[in-house]
Amino acid sequence: MKIKINNAVAAATFALCLGAVACGGVQKPTTNPTGEQVKPPVEEVELDPTLIKSDGNDGGKTEVVESSDVFKSAQSAFRKRQYDEALKHYAVIIEHFQDSDYYLAALYNSGLAYDFLKRHEEACQMYRRVIKEFRGRSEATDAFFRLAASLGELEQHAEVLEVLDETVERTGLTLADRIEAQTRRGDALYGLGKFSEAEAAYRQTLMTHKRADPDNALPDDSYFVVGAQYGVARVYQRLFEDIKFKLPVERMEKDLDDKIQLFQQAQGLFIRTIRKGHPYWTTASRYQIANMYEAFYADLLASEIPELTDEEAELYFEELREKLRPLMEQALQYYEKTIILSERQGVDNEYTERTQKALERLKGYLTDPEAQARDEDAVRAGENVGGLGDDAPKPPAPKPMGDGEGDEKDPDESDKDGPDSIKMPKRDLQHDSHRHGAG
Repeated sequence: MKIKINNAVAAATFALCLGAVACGGVQKPTTNPTGEQVKPPVEEVELDPTLIKSDGNDGGKTEVVESSDVFKSAQSAFRKRQYDEALKHYAVIIEHFQDSDYYLAALYNSGLAYDFLKRHEEACQMYRRVIKEFRGRSEATDAFFRLAASLGELEQHAEVLEVLDETVERTGLTLADRIEAQTRRGDALYGLGKFSEAEAAYRQTLMTHKRADPDNALPDDSYFVVGAQYGVARVYQRLFEDIKFKLPVERMEKDLDDKIQLFQQAQGLFIRTIRKGHPYWTTASRYQIANMYEAFYADLLASEIPELTDEEAELYFEELREKLRPLMEQALQYYEKTIILSERQGVDNEYTERTQKALERLKGYLTDPEAQARDEDAVRAGENVGGLGDDAPKPPAPKPMGDGEGDEKDPDESDKDGPDSIKMPKRDLQHDSHRHGAG
């Protein structure tokens, strides 16, 4: 048997902090590998609801449970990254202490815990409850942003846009809120394949940051500011990836020129991202540059060719691989450089893991004649080459305001061939077009 006794709740102080929305509190933030800083709510309550648990027998044992104790246990588990344990404690508050000032915190923090466990659908449910039950509170703004982030992880990009439309209509948004909303909008549009609109959203973020009052401006290495720069680079990387080489030769020559220009454009933008010094985006950008060298090799190898005899094919691929080898060497160098600099700077995230796997895979491929022969046979048969490795990943859903450490500048990473010196071919300006992927 459980009896809930509702005592009078005295004036309570509640502070809920997350990323770009600063609502007070001094608790040390929890940081995940992307640079996310999540500050669970800090509570101070003078009087508190109490839960009395009894075994149901006369004279049996009873236990008095204070909601403050339950919440402290939840917060302790959360800080230790024991998210399943934290959720058990938050669930007690959500079920039995809905009149407590800890109730809002328990709902919200449950969403965070579910997100860290990659149980994003359940996280969405918690954030929606915060929005529904506390819509007039400023904490609901945090829930809107977290809901957008969780939906992004679920790749429900159209819903992300709906949530962001509602979010930006709320009053009291800060500069950091507006920048986060615009960058998340770019991510959602990118996920929907609307690349020209995504680029516009990312560039709007960068313009908002550039025009901000210096007294209120965010640091240049703020998570969503740098994430927007990375997003622009990814748009041009995607355009680069979309160009495939098809006969006739005249078309191939034109497409090669365009692909080179788009490569240089994207590389220059990734280098600009690296120079912002945010550890997460730096690692991601170096990985993507290496991935582009590898993709260029694979696309040229998979170029459409006329019918050849076995002897002609052997000579063709032998000469082609020799000419393309510098691309693979550049890819290897960037992968190795990313690992070395990440270890030196103590950076460990999803892109360091991707880089390590890509390096091992690529080294194996270059020393495996059978794998290379299978690709050559596929090209001659007009089949798709499976690729030399995993596809370039979608940009991660940005996380709130990770402050980056200074990044070592690499003498190789010059943007002399970057966007300022490259003119985009007019036929590639419509970023939503997939014409180059056509047969």
